[in-house]
Amino acid sequence: MATASADKRVIVWDILNEYSVVVKYEMNDECRWICFRDGMVVCGYVSGAVRFWPILPVDSSSFINTPLI
Repeated sequence: MATASADKRVIVWDILNEYSVVVKYEMNDECRWICFRDGMVVCGYVSGAVRFWPILPVDSSSFINTPLI
């Protein structure tokens, strides 16, 4: 699971391991849209930027791609 918040952090959580934090990403911009795609976390930011963050160090093969709308 991934969450984004107004403090400009994106956090990927392992929901099978007591919601432990897998990785955190920080930007100087607020993420307003987030999904998983091909082992990456895709974030759309308030500034209009789109960033692709790798899901590391976990094996991302168990992640489910979410639709890009």
